[in-house]
Amino acid sequence: MNGCLSPDIFFGIGLHMAESIALSHHGHITADNMEDTGALFTVILPILHGAEAYE
Repeated sequence: MNGCLSPDIFFGIGLHMAESIALSHHGHITADNMEDTGALFTVILPILHGAEAYE
């Protein structure tokens, strides 16, 4: 399935999955409305070094 039942009915879990992944890595997602082009989603993930990366 491609996330679309018909041209007018959509279901999707992509953003929810992306948020779950970001949160599980101690990150977050921001969303901004880009007036003429749609939405801009930014995923922020921390950089972990050494033993912290494996906790």
